[in-house]
Amino acid sequence: MKTQLQMTEICPIHNCTGCQTCRLVCPQSAITMLPDKEQGFLYPVIDKNLCTDCGKCIKHCPANHPIKPFEYQQKVYAGWIKKRKNRKFSTSGGLFVALAEYVLKEKGVVFGVEWDKSNYGAKHSYCEKIEEIYKYQGSKYIQSNIGNSYKDVKSFLDEGRLVLFSGTPCQVAGLKYYLNKDYDYLFTIDLVCHGVPSSKVLWKEIEEVERRHGVKLVNLRFRHKTPDQLYASMRYEFNDGTVLMQSIFRSFFSRGFVNNYFLREACYNCKYSNTNRVGDITLGDFWGYFPNKLKFYKYREGVSLILINNKKGNALFNLVKHILKFEESDLSSAIRGNRNLQLPQIKPNNYYEFWHDFIKGYSMKELSDRYFPLIEIPSISILRKIKFWLKLIFPKSLLNIAKQVQRFFKNQKNESSLDN
Repeated sequence: MKTQLQMTEICPIHNCTGCQTCRLVCPQSAITMLPDKEQGFLYPVIDKNLCTDCGKCIKHCPANHPIKPFEYQQKVYAGWIKKRKNRKFSTSGGLFVALAEYVLKEKGVVFGVEWDKSNYGAKHSYCEKIEEIYKYQGSKYIQSNIGNSYKDVKSFLDEGRLVLFSGTPCQVAGLKYYLNKDYDYLFTIDLVCHGVPSSKVLWKEIEEVERRHGVKLVNLRFRHKTPDQLYASMRYEFNDGTVLMQSIFRSFFSRGFVNNYFLREACYNCKYSNTNRVGDITLGDFWGYFPNKLKFYKYREGVSLILINNKKGNALFNLVKHILKFEESDLSSAIRGNRNLQLPQIKPNNYYEFWHDFIKGYSMKELSDRYFPLIEIPSISILRKIKFWLKLIFPKSLLNIAKQVQRFFKNQKNESSLDN
């Protein structure tokens, strides 16, 4: 008879990120990842009939080890790939595409996250052809299933092939503790992660959208770009060829996500939410970025935040920078627009009430109206354009006025978000 071992025997359950390192290092294949009933997050379950108490799962679990500090002087850049098509289909500036293309041209292998149509989720996979990179473009705001990716990475590295692995910081840490050694041919990208939301909430949103429109979802883009748009849209693609575009502020799922109502428990005390990064390069959106030079006036089409965390990351960046447009920035600017480079997200005070109502069967609209209602916020996109051109043409006094106006609307938006 199979029995479950308490999570605390691997790591405290509130620290488990679902990286799956424990499952993959187990020599007896005694660990299975199963979703918890209420929220749907994957947690390890151990078959005591197979477990030999070797302790490998505990030893290799990243949650049981502090992050190793590094002494490298981080470099910070804002930039994007010059090839406009690649930038268009990327969530921010398309830096991942530039790095991936280099590795593939060197006969290497790229690991990333693709949308899994079979179960409305995300999964890690690998590609060996440039024309397959597209499936990894665009953010997937759901935790990816790592599958056997760590094992596959090791196999390719043992063959002497170049490997690029991209994932959340906890997944990059999971890979490193699985490998348990440094490889010269391995490059890692960790993402500035807000936290991973519940798949059950996403599935509920999709189910309700399908029911309202009488069609089945075939693809979902969490942040689809439209021309010169400050905030992107959720793009639902259906089996009858129709498309639904919904502002991320009007999407129930997106609003609940940014207001932190259904993140994984470990995300609220994430030890990777700082500038002590685990990847060779960190990528994310450069929120709040404003160009220093006129040649960067097209920054609204998507800007990547790039943190170079060590010599290996610096070497890789230097190999692709000729196909990028970038300028140097500083860590304080990066932190200012990305809370998760300093602190993890805060659990809402009525978090448990939300989950009580979710389990009770409230619709997404009912949950939204009760916990994170839509509040119309004036667009600040026009104000940003005015500020840019004032900076070029007029004296500082007028620029300060523009800054004050922009700050007012930003404060209004922040206050509205806090009220939610």
